[in-house]
Parts: sequence; structure tokens; C-alpha cells
Amino acid sequence: MNLSIRNGFLVSASVQVLLLLVMTAIGAVYFQRLVEAAQIQAEARSLQAAMQQTLRGVGEMLLTEGTSSSSKTLSREAVAKVEQQLQVLQQSVPAAQAGKTEVLPQAQWNSVRELVLRMAERKKLSIDDVDLMVQFGKMLASGAELIAVIDKFVAEAAQAEHNAKRTMVLVVSSGLAIWLLAMAAISRALYRSVLTPLNEA
Repeated sequence: MNLSIRNGFLVSASVQVLLLLVMTAIGAVYFQRLVEAAQIQAEARSLQAAMQQTLRGVGEMLLTEGTSSSSKTLSREAVAKVEQQLQVLQQSVPAAQAGKTEVLPQAQWNSVRELVLRMAERKKLSIDDVDLMVQFGKMLASGAELIAVIDKFVAEAAQAEHNAKRTMVLVVSSGLAIWLLAMAAISRALYRSVLTPLNEA
């Protein structure tokens, strides 16, 4: 049954509005996922930088034998920054992912944090202190493992952002293609609804 011209235009307008609404809704969902992925990646990089600063601060404290108040202050600030970024990142990670991925092994971080803060409280540090150097060596090993964990998380966050961006482009492109096909089908139906009565006249 051919569409009348009036009904055809009504259907055409309705389908266009419906498709635009659906495309907008789907696009908004995937855009939000893209924003969240980008945010997680940025926060993971901030955590990465704070952890590196923490380990550098310990090295500076040893080089200055604990006499540099600025290096101690920087170390304390770096530890606080790691704690802050870790909390922010844990809140940003989706619940489904949070149960599978531990951003930072808490036990290892606790041991590193305690030693850094303990060293920052000491008035004098010496490389001749065997016990201190043993603890320092263990801390560096744990710190290196933590950096590797964070590096992996940053890489996964970057991949998630890339996947979200690619999916959004694919969804929008597919929606546009469907919209064009629907418009072509409706235009053909309208053309036939006009042409048929003329041929029958």
C-alpha cells in the first residue's frame, strides 16, 4: 500500500526525530564512557608521578644524610599525594573493574610509606647504617614493583580510552549510515506515492 504524500512526510519527520533521539542518547552514553576513561588515565598518571617523586625524595634524603629539610618536606608531600590520588582513582574506577583490578597493592604501599615517613622524621641519616640501608634496599625493590603495577594500570587506562573513542566513532558512524538508509527508503516510498497516481491518471 502506497503512502499518501501527507502521511509520508509525517512518517519521514517522525523517523528522523526518532533516529536523531536514539543516536543522541547512544552517543551521549559512549561519550560519557570516553570522558571517564580519559579521567582515569589522567589520575593514574598523577599517581605514577607522585610515586616516582616519593622514591626520588628518599634518595635525596640519603644523599643529604637527612640534613635537607626541603627533601623531607617533599617526601612527606609526595606520600600525601600518593594517598590522595590513590583514593581519587579508586573512586573513579567503575565498580565492575574495581573488583578485578587493584590499583596499588596496599600491603606493599604501606611498607614503603611507613619507611619514607620514618626516614623523614630522623634528624640524621647515614649510608653507614647497615639496618637503614637494608630497609632502603627493600623499599626500593617494593617501590619498583609498585611503579611497574602503576605503569601497567596506566597502559590499561590508555587502552580503555582508545577503545571507548573507537567504539563511539563506530556507533555514531553506524547510526548515521542507518539514518541515511532510512531516509533513502522513505524518499523512495514518497516518490512512488506521488508517481503512482500520475501513472494511473
